[in-house]
Amino acid sequence: MATTLLEPAPGLRGVTGEPWTGVRYFSTWRVGGVSPAPRDSLNLGTHVGDDPAAVRENRARLRRALPDEPLWLEQVHGTAVFDANAASTPGFDVAIVPCADAAVTAQRGRPLAIMTADCLPVVLADAAGTVLGVAHAGWRGLVAGVLENTLDALRRRAPQARG
Repeated sequence: MATTLLEPAPGLRGVTGEPWTGVRYFSTWRVGGVSPAPRDSLNLGTHVGDDPAAVRENRARLRRALPDEPLWLEQVHGTAVFDANAASTPGFDVAIVPCADAAVTAQRGRPLAIMTADCLPVVLADAAGTVLGVAHAGWRGLVAGVLENTLDALRRRAPQARG
């Protein structure tokens, strides 16, 4: 797979791979944010002791590159998969961050976020890009089945997607 450097938003750097029908995906670099050392500079994690105002600003900078607010997860190196379509239903409390290591959606333009340090971000979709899944794949989650659970959730969202 070839990789392409990109600027997801002014001042932010990232990298993406081959074009994918119906899917826009990229991974940010650590540049272009406001967090001081040792998290400098584009820290997006609320759980690492960074200044909350800096994280909010960093997330706002990323948000400007996206069609909607991304779905952030409380990742715990597990296998739970959150159905991001549920976040669009009336009564869903957007202040509650789902505890899961993967998410799926069939909603066009719905950004899903995965944070990684030494783990892998995995993106899955059907051939037409109508269903999307992302997973935080550390060794514990991989051994326990996070990718299998994500694929199962994708299949439930789009039963015709069998690959």
